[in-house]
Amino acid sequence: MLEFWRALPAALEEPLAAAAEEFARQAEQAGDLALAQALRERAEGLRAIRAIADQQANPMRQAIQQAWQRYVELVQAAEASEHDIAAWQAAVAAGEALLAPEFAATPGIDRSAVRQMVSSACNTLGNALHDAGRAEEALAAYDRAIALQPEEAMWRRNRVGALIDLGRHDEAAEELTRARALEPDAVRLAELEARLRDQQ
Repeated sequence: MLEFWRALPAALEEPLAAAAEEFARQAEQAGDLALAQALRERAEGLRAIRAIADQQANPMRQAIQQAWQRYVELVQAAEASEHDIAAWQAAVAAGEALLAPEFAATPGIDRSAVRQMVSSACNTLGNALHDAGRAEEALAAYDRAIALQPEEAMWRRNRVGALIDLGRHDEAAEELTRARALEPDAVRLAELEARLRDQQ
């Protein structure tokens, strides 16, 4: 992907990312939230790649490129494996490497976009762990996703589900309130409320 971005005419870089965002907006309006999220992540990824490609004179450029390429490869492998826990653990670890302190001072890197992408990978890891019945580990993954992207309501709803499974009902109720405040119309809220009510 990095080589593709370097070969892309400069005039097309931002329009390509903007087009992905527009398709995401249309998907969201059509009710396809999963597609909308995937498209937004691609737009953010394109911008992050562009930022890395722009660092020709920076001494950290090669290290960042290698870390980014490894992350992209591992995410693609994890996506192909669907819910393989080990694959998503590897992807998350590679993403965390991109957030390492040595890269923090590198100019031109959109760390906000990187944080969002790593947050999404943590959430997906949490889902894989949750589906495998490993609620405690899933909760830790959701906690990391929230630490990286605290305003993402979906991560908080997923955390509620893990807390309910662990019997931590008071915490689940508190997290449910936070999730509702961020996205009050989310369909899953009613399901989580019913689960919590049934188990209390």
